[in-house]
This record gives sequence, structure tokens and C-alpha cells, in this order.
Amino acid sequence: MSRCLLTFIPFRHCELNMLGRFQRLYVPEPNTGCWLWTGALDTGGYGRFNIGGEVLDCAHRVSFKLFKGKIPDGYDIDHLCRVRCCVNPDHLEAVTRRENLRRSSIVSSTIKANQTHCIYGHEFTASNVWLNAKGHRVCKKCKNRHIRDWKRRERKRRKALGLSPL
Repeated sequence: MSRCLLTFIPFRHCELNMLGRFQRLYVPEPNTGCWLWTGALDTGGYGRFNIGGEVLDCAHRVSFKLFKGKIPDGYDIDHLCRVRCCVNPDHLEAVTRRENLRRSSIVSSTIKANQTHCIYGHEFTASNVWLNAKGHRVCKKCKNRHIRDWKRRERKRRKALGLSPL
């Protein structure tokens, strides 16, 4: 008889035993529909599913596997509800790492990518934006103002030192 490597019990009981144990470790939240993980959490707030004292996987990944099937290679599981301890499979979606980071509200590159205006209120349009050497968007109006201000200060400095103007 084959054996499940994770729980060391006969294979035909492994998935049923895991599902039963998993279902005891969350509580449904009626307002949002989230299933809040009541088991162990890691420092990032994600649920951890343990078997025999060893971490099997993140609880949301186990939930996806139990209720939706295999996670495609190279894919992350995204919480559509943005609640890290939620294990409701209806709130989980397999996405690429890039898409998962793009959807994140705490990754600075995502925040900047979603900006529509510079910090001075100029709209990011094709005619008002250029990419610098690092690939970051730069507002042309602000950059031009910065250059004008620098030239004005430099002219004053050179005049005070008796140097030739720019």
C-alpha cells in the first residue's frame, strides 16, 4: 500500500485527514466571506499549515491545492481580498509573481507604477514623461523647472566669484 510522505498514513486517508484538520483551523467571517486562519501565523501574517511539527506550506497555498487543484509552476497565490490570513479558495487566484507584485498595495514600485501625477500635481502623459537611466518616470515640467532653478543659482554663484557666465 502506498504511503503519504507528509503524514505517514495510508494514502487513501491522507487527503481526507488533511482536509478535516485544515477545516478545523479557520473560521468564516460573515461580513467579508473570508475564512480567517486560526492556526499558526508567520511574521508576515500568512497562515502556516503544520503536520507533525513540520511546516507543510502556507495555509492559503494548502487551501488552493485542496479546493482548486495544483498550483501551476512559477505561480504565486494572490489574495483577492487582500487579507493575508484568509484561506477562502474563492478569494485566492494563481497569478505570476509579476502580477502578484503589481497588485500589491505595499510594494513601492507598484505604488509608483499606479501614480498618475507627479508629487507637484503634473499629469503623467506621454508628452510630459521621460524615463531616466534607471527606467524611472520623470516629470518633464518638474525636471525643466529644476534645471532653470539650478542655472539661475549657478549664474549668481559665478557672478559672485567673478567667473564667466554659463
